[in-house]
Amino acid sequence: MVTQFRLRGVKLMDSNFRGDNKLNDSYFFISYPRSCYDKAYEYVSSMEKYNIKIWWDRYIGSAEDWENELTKHIEGCQAVIMLLFPEVFSSQRKSNMHKEYNIAHHFGKTVHCVLVEAIDDQQVTNVNRWWWEDIKNSQYIKGWEYSNIDALVKTRFLNPNRSGTRNQFANDKDQIVLETYSSSLLPYYPANFWLVRLYVCAVKNKNGKRFIPLKYTRYGGIWSTPHIAFQFQPPPYSLLCEVLDILHLFDSWVEKESNTIESLGLHQLYQLGMFSPSTIRKNTYTEFKPSPTSKGQYNCFRVEEYHLNHLKDGELVNIYDPEKLFGYRYFPLDEQGNADFSSKYVEYQGGDILFFGKKLSTNIVALLNDNRHFEDCTYDLPADITINEFGVSQSNNMQHPSKRNHQQIILKHKPRL
Repeated sequence: MVTQFRLRGVKLMDSNFRGDNKLNDSYFFISYPRSCYDKAYEYVSSMEKYNIKIWWDRYIGSAEDWENELTKHIEGCQAVIMLLFPEVFSSQRKSNMHKEYNIAHHFGKTVHCVLVEAIDDQQVTNVNRWWWEDIKNSQYIKGWEYSNIDALVKTRFLNPNRSGTRNQFANDKDQIVLETYSSSLLPYYPANFWLVRLYVCAVKNKNGKRFIPLKYTRYGGIWSTPHIAFQFQPPPYSLLCEVLDILHLFDSWVEKESNTIESLGLHQLYQLGMFSPSTIRKNTYTEFKPSPTSKGQYNCFRVEEYHLNHLKDGELVNIYDPEKLFGYRYFPLDEQGNADFSSKYVEYQGGDILFFGKKLSTNIVALLNDNRHFEDCTYDLPADITINEFGVSQSNNMQHPSKRNHQQIILKHKPRL
């Protein structure tokens, strides 16, 4: 007896029913709207030109069971490529593609959603709304961003098999910047996804010596600049195969959560005593590096470097922190803006830069390696203030200027005895 079950209106047969027609999984299943056959054929032709194995419904004979053939070949494929057009979502009826999408997820298949054309959210009908939202909230390929179909096919589908293992990746190096990574393929799925926004500035003594304020992060055991960190919900594993998948995913995440991220940033600056600073983004990159809390796992970070510009005197006080309220230590720079290894608190050990015996964050090392000199975010300290690696020198008046002024006001009005 044939066992049958249903998945959102799609009739599926059990594996015994298809056991006599086993397929290898070296091909892509092509899903497309029948009304857009001509455009879909251009994609199929491009794939065949590059010897990419595909299967689509044109291979079904007239006497064969259409639904069973589709189900069988979705189960047997390595991944599904869905060619999506605006009319798929503007229709008042559910497309057959919707069923194929559900079947693919039922079998745990990777689904590559290719938006052949931009889709207007306002034109999506209610019957297709949840499906469209599901696609928007995951990962999709913007077909119009590629110069032509061949460019898309070569970039996204020419090398579908993953290479390398987790151990091979982990042994490469502690930090890998994806924008410059030698392979286009990801060997495994990262444990967590974070946006980290660094706020960078430097202070300068009257003798010209410069320092970067750093804080020691207890959770990671590293030195870093003031920053915010925003965690994203990990997407399904099947949606991430290549470096470009993660880069596009972060782009969409940051755009979607931009208001929340900006609010967090303003709150962080407010805590630093800065009420209207000008910030300039100097660099953005995406990196893998080991998790500081989970041994054997790697996290993925989108890192944004922001320079703090035009700080006022009252805001600068919170950076050089005369009363040492904020727990800063001050990393020394040489004349070229590099790490000053003449300081007894800075050393190079085993490929790491140590400050007070603790590692600098890879993000701070990247700042130093880029050798930007920090001219646009370096501030002269007041003439009566001198700092060293620990902070304001003991020879200086340790009272916060605002408290000194406040004390003077109190003394002025102190009644005579």
